[in-house]
Amino acid sequence: MLIQVLHLPQGTTVEDIKDLFCRMNIIDSIHVSDTTNLGESVAWVGLRCSQAGANAISERLDGRYFKGHPVATYTALFLH
Repeated sequence: MLIQVLHLPQGTTVEDIKDLFCRMNIIDSIHVSDTTNLGESVAWVGLRCSQAGANAISERLDGRYFKGHPVATYTALFLH
């Protein structure tokens, strides 16, 4: 399952995302990109879990402050 993480501070690294996800051992992949026109970074985190599990993780992280920025999280539907 994929979770998209938005509104991250520009320059966020893969290690930062691992820390945000509390270094869960279900992480398959992490891709972080800067969106230069917005001055933010976006991350896609691939997880080895069910849709329900990804939804629960996304809900737990949504609105959490990360380096002074409230992040938004979305679980990708129909992708695994």
